[in-house]
Amino acid sequence: MSRVSLQTLIDRSVRNMGAVVPQIRTLAVELITRSYNEGINVQISSGYRSNTQQASIYGMGRPNYWWNGKHYGNTGSIVSNAQPGQSIHNYGLAIDYFLVSDDGLKAIWVVNAQWRRVAQIGKSLGFTWGGDWKGFVDAPHLEYTKGLTWRDLQAGKRPSFGSVQAASERDYLENGDEGAAVEEMQKLLIALGHKITADGIFGPASEAALKSFQSSRNLIADGVYGPQSKKALQVAVKPPAVPGATAPTKNDPKEETILFKPNSPTFRKETVKLFEDAHTVGIFSSREHAEQTEKGDISESDAIGAIATILNRVGFLVDPEAKVYPAHADAQEWAKEKGISDGTRPTLPVTRQQAWQMIKNYDELK
Repeated sequence: MSRVSLQTLIDRSVRNMGAVVPQIRTLAVELITRSYNEGINVQISSGYRSNTQQASIYGMGRPNYWWNGKHYGNTGSIVSNAQPGQSIHNYGLAIDYFLVSDDGLKAIWVVNAQWRRVAQIGKSLGFTWGGDWKGFVDAPHLEYTKGLTWRDLQAGKRPSFGSVQAASERDYLENGDEGAAVEEMQKLLIALGHKITADGIFGPASEAALKSFQSSRNLIADGVYGPQSKKALQVAVKPPAVPGATAPTKNDPKEETILFKPNSPTFRKETVKLFEDAHTVGIFSSREHAEQTEKGDISESDAIGAIATILNRVGFLVDPEAKVYPAHADAQEWAKEKGISDGTRPTLPVTRQQAWQMIKNYDELK
């Protein structure tokens, strides 16, 4: 099954956004592009709304609602607290988004780790996320106001927009590209045993080798050499060192005794209890996570997330459909503060030895 194309997601979203201000359209396309490069398919469901459209939305769940002499009330659940003119959508400064299946045929309305990652990308672009609101939480909603209220907008004020550096400007390579960057990718793949030629031409053989590598690292096997695949490939050829970690030897007794098991003699009793409690959410003690760690298929962020989730120190979303995954910013700051990691390689795969070292670092804090 081939992955839905980036252009398809953009085209659908542009249609759905309607008459948003041009800068919002640019930011939305950038949001979709950056998410896609991280293996997340996101699409915009709505953008600009007229006051009449807002009246219909506000009327849902309010059967007796009238506006401008016309009845807009309807049965059902309340979906908005904004009357006409009170929604940021009415000024073309807001968008709503949802996730899409890999084939592009199914909308996914589950606020999981990927959904929250899209929100983080949106916030990095200057949006405010409705999922952070107190009271009426609106998880699909992103708005760009820079502190302005709907009353300010109604009075004619508008937010300022900075320049956006497009992630899509040579942020990835794909079949048909040529040059030194392609040759570098090919050399890394060759170093891992893939039988291709480092000729600087991204052809079918290079694409097949890249897809094979992506599959081996549990990445989206789309044959696109984006930031995530690039980092994973670089670290697979030359794994980064973890501060304080020593290279394991074949007969290293320490390596054999530092185990991801609740009864490990190398962990303090308090730590053992935390690992036992974490068994139900599959953190390292499950067969799947143990196998991933053995192969180095988890990221440093996952390893830190496991520790932090055990401690319930940061706001992680434990989604039964999406595996345990951290809110990256909080996790990395927490890990740096505690001396568990330097926080510089959040998405790169880690080896079993490196994951052990991070957990040992945590254990020594006790």
